[in-house]
Amino acid sequence: MKSRRIVQLLGISLILILLFVVLPVSPVLAANTITLTPTQGVIGATISLHGEFEPTYTERWGIIYVSNIDKPIGAVMSTVASYERVVSAVLIPAADLPNPGVFNCNITIPSALADGVTEINVTAGQYYVYMTTTVPAGESPIIAKASLTIGNPATPALDALSPASGPAGTIVTVSGSDFPASTALEFKFDTTVLTPSSGNTSVSSTGVFISTLTIPSTATLGAHTITVTADTTVITATFTVSGATIVLSPTSGTAGASVTINGTAFPVSSVLTFRFDSTTITPTSGNTTTSGTGTFASVITIPTSATTGNHTITALAGTATATATYGVTGGGIIALTINPTSGAVGIQVTISGSGFTANQAFTVTWDDVATTSTGTVDTSGVVALTYTIPAAIHGIHTIGVTDGTHTGEGTFTIEATPPSTPQPLRPYMNEGVSAPITLDWEDATDSSAPVTYSVQVSSSESFTSLLIDKTGLGTSQYIITDSEMLSFTAGQTYYWRERAVDAASNASEWTGANAFVLEQGFSFSGWVMWVTIAVVGVILFLLGIWIGRKTAYSY
Repeated sequence: MKSRRIVQLLGISLILILLFVVLPVSPVLAANTITLTPTQGVIGATISLHGEFEPTYTERWGIIYVSNIDKPIGAVMSTVASYERVVSAVLIPAADLPNPGVFNCNITIPSALADGVTEINVTAGQYYVYMTTTVPAGESPIIAKASLTIGNPATPALDALSPASGPAGTIVTVSGSDFPASTALEFKFDTTVLTPSSGNTSVSSTGVFISTLTIPSTATLGAHTITVTADTTVITATFTVSGATIVLSPTSGTAGASVTINGTAFPVSSVLTFRFDSTTITPTSGNTTTSGTGTFASVITIPTSATTGNHTITALAGTATATATYGVTGGGIIALTINPTSGAVGIQVTISGSGFTANQAFTVTWDDVATTSTGTVDTSGVVALTYTIPAAIHGIHTIGVTDGTHTGEGTFTIEATPPSTPQPLRPYMNEGVSAPITLDWEDATDSSAPVTYSVQVSSSESFTSLLIDKTGLGTSQYIITDSEMLSFTAGQTYYWRERAVDAASNASEWTGANAFVLEQGFSFSGWVMWVTIAVVGVILFLLGIWIGRKTAYSY
């Protein structure tokens, strides 16, 4: 009897053990937790949810709600008047799966609680996050709970519009924060839609953006509205299209001085052009293009030809133009009147000019070299004089007049016509000649006097090697010297030619090759001279002996 009772107890124990193994543990009795990160936020913010549940031998699915009503764990959702279902299903892994009972998901703070009996708009305050299993909603007990603080939503704003003014074509950086997260952006300049050249085209998940826009090149001067739209959020800012300006430093000075030009409100990264009146000037230093903000600082040199008085300096970049006035107080080159402006060396020209310093001494220059021509400016600042064109190579030359402060300049062109080729006279063609040899030719005349001559003598008809090469001869003949004759050989044919050169360095053509033959003439020189001296010496010696004897016998 006793053994039967023991067997019954063992059977009951076995059945209980099997029931514990087979039947799942009730979730209501389990130690379930959900954790929010962060525990506070604004409407539209994303909250991370981490859950750790007692694992069961079957997988379960949970539903997550946000409500403004505080209910205890175990209460069913049908007792909660207002709530919003924010996650419809999240898997709670079973005991035989990896990370049993552990799960993660994200929830978004809703703007309204519309799934319960009573619909309300979410405002700042204390809220609760509930989790139930996927049994019929009205019968679902709350198995986990966490507190959530919802703050007042931040006001979307444009954090920066940089720069806020500039010329048409300016590149502008636009940045904003607290915009609706992950929404597309639209930009407008007044009513014109602008596509960002770089940066964001949509708001980030944290509600911020940074975008780069280019102000239309057709934008007119004045204030314009830049509009940024993201979903239903519309924010505006003002951009002022300004005209380009330049400032000179200094604003006056002498011709040839350096001037710094500072420019603002020009198109960005654009090539610069500078003009002094109508003359284009290349900067000597500084910027040649505008910066990324449309500014520049460049240095130019005022032309030395600038006359005394006010002049216009212009800066151009893209479609922008700005001007400023520069006053030339002194220096500069004054245009002279020269009459005639061309002719031969040696002619006289009249020079006149105005704008010089009254009663100041002046000097005339030829190709920037001072000459002996001087004078004094009259009381009205006028210079008038007669000047003789000096010997110089043909072509254009500069005549200047300077009083030390002002310089006047003009040009004179020396004629380029060569003199006619002078014809040879003696020796005749193939004439036999003996030393001394005189080469003679016709005289030449030219408007650019005086005329000089060049003569060459060679043993080659092509004048490949020269025995004599003379230039600058003032007369139309040349006598070959004794030392030059040492290079000549009797019986040899030699060739000679000549040409004329005027004072403007215009040279005539060479004459043809004229020939002469060097003959063997008597020359009391060399060995003949020494033999003659010896014979005469002997004769004189013998004559002396004879005279001595005759004189001795007379006594």
